[in-house]
Amino acid sequence: MEVTNKNVVYSFTAENLTLEILIEKSDYPIKVPSVMISDHTHHYIEILVCRKDSIKINSPDGVITIHEGEAAIIPPNISHRCLNENDVDIWRGISFVLRKYHTPDCQDLYSLIEPFGIGKKIMVIQNIPILFSIIEELTEDHDSTKRIINSLHFIYQLCKISDEYRFSNKYEQSVEVNRDSGFIRMSLLDRIINTEFMKPLTAEEVAQRLNISSRQLARIAKQRYNKTLYRVIIEKRLITAAEMLRTSGMSAERIAMMVGFSSKNTFWKEFRKKYSMTPAEYRSETLFD
Repeated sequence: MEVTNKNVVYSFTAENLTLEILIEKSDYPIKVPSVMISDHTHHYIEILVCRKDSIKINSPDGVITIHEGEAAIIPPNISHRCLNENDVDIWRGISFVLRKYHTPDCQDLYSLIEPFGIGKKIMVIQNIPILFSIIEELTEDHDSTKRIINSLHFIYQLCKISDEYRFSNKYEQSVEVNRDSGFIRMSLLDRIINTEFMKPLTAEEVAQRLNISSRQLARIAKQRYNKTLYRVIIEKRLITAAEMLRTSGMSAERIAMMVGFSSKNTFWKEFRKKYSMTPAEYRSETLFD
């Protein structure tokens, strides 16, 4: 944990996600001269929650109103300004940066939450009393154990919000690809692979969603994963299938279908190539692990 002036910055890692949280330790309530309040951007993700009444936020899409019990998730590099920022007693805020922690055989928490970091619009979330209470707790002074517990709760709530909004129109609009950012393309490619690998994805479809050509997609996949997009998807299916073989009683045929293999023979061949044994042998070997 690092303390700078009145601000506190600390990192928390769970699975393959490192969350760097910034807590601004201003004394509440404060009064900020209006001349100091102007449109601005951050390199981090910011969440503003409304405690009472309403908050008005100026954005590139106009003025957004956040009512009591709602929150605004502001992605990096989105110009914004809280029009009633000097009334700090009606809102609380927390900022954070997501970093991918490379570790094998883990749950992909990073891909669940990273869409908040690549959006092009401010997202309004409703009915978030639990998230609000967690942010209140995080902005208070606690010992390290309490901070760890609150950070875990915070990650869990972000995962729930991401999952609930993942296929909504608001979500699709908010993560529309910025054509000028290779990093955003790679992040969105990660999300597509990690959440849709069980679907019959084609390179042409993925390239279209990233607003690039199939040749560019092949180059990005090679740069990102050092293998073809096809192999990346197959590897994701196999890892998921292996986890299901270890933790469920479903048949191998059923698992093969669920993770996206249309052919049982292809599943058997690919599984044996990766794990040097059949699915049945793998289940038997790992049954008591």
